[in-house]
Amino acid sequence: LLNSSFFTTANLTVQTDPVTVTEAILGGQQVNNIYVVNVNDTFDISVVPVDNITGLQLGQIKWDNWTWWTNVTLYNLPNFNSHGSLIAQNISTTIVNLTAVTVTDLSINATGMYILNIRLVSSDNKHTIQMVSNGILVKNSDDNLVTDSDQLLSNVTFAGNYDALNASNQLEIKRAMIYNYFISCGMPLVSDITLLNGSVTALFQVSALPTIISQAVTILLKKPNAVPGLNLISVNINGRSYSVSSSPDSSSGISSDNQSANIGLIVGLVVGLASIQTQSPSLNRIGSGRITENVQSQAVILNVAQDEFYKVDYPLIEMELIAFD
Repeated sequence: LLNSSFFTTANLTVQTDPVTVTEAILGGQQVNNIYVVNVNDTFDISVVPVDNITGLQLGQIKWDNWTWWTNVTLYNLPNFNSHGSLIAQNISTTIVNLTAVTVTDLSINATGMYILNIRLVSSDNKHTIQMVSNGILVKNSDDNLVTDSDQLLSNVTFAGNYDALNASNQLEIKRAMIYNYFISCGMPLVSDITLLNGSVTALFQVSALPTIISQAVTILLKKPNAVPGLNLISVNINGRSYSVSSSPDSSSGISSDNQSANIGLIVGLVVGLASIQTQSPSLNRIGSGRITENVQSQAVILNVAQDEFYKVDYPLIEMELIAFD
């Protein structure tokens, strides 16, 4: 038998596409969010730098002399800005630990909802993080807000894309504008507002002030496009629903799904003499019912507060008071 072995040596070369290495693109994520504070009370804002592509938190953001500079200002809302100012106290500092950057002892000096504009710059000027905070509701110290979500019995629905707003970091900006718009309309809010998914629905609670609520709802429904990018569809206050009227000849722009929301009073006057008297009536508060006097026939519509009835005094008239809901 003949045994033999064969050995050879070969050099192989593998070609690959070039790999380009660039500086990481960083974003920011707010942590320990502050949602409600009192006027002039101090609070802190904390941001964690993250990879802008993956959203993953960086393992370390501070080495030796390498650190971060911060600048925090009030974000200018497209509409319905509150009129407070952001104040950095004398003791306000920027704290940079291994994972987060915190700006301490900030305050706002007036009520409303605000968004903060947060800018972080690395000390070597290679990385800049620009972001906005969540909406911060600033209230008076003696205001007691409803915080139990089961007690938020009112809502306003807008046509809008919740998911798209959330993905583009616009959701909290919309929430701040909606809150401030409600306040500007005179809505007696006694809670923060929460935005629900689907279209865009604002959930909240109001105080028991029917006349003020009615006035605020009227303003809301007359200006359905007041909040940029959102179109108001319907309003529900403590179980009473209203929608924006599609009728082109509707002067109020309001239709109510609950007829008891109507606050008008129709005074129907039975047919009498042919001439129409021009004497102005005097108004006296009475209950609903039928009264008889002799005057000329005409119809009068009175806009009065809900559940109140008035007598119209003409000389010599028979008339019937009919309250409609």
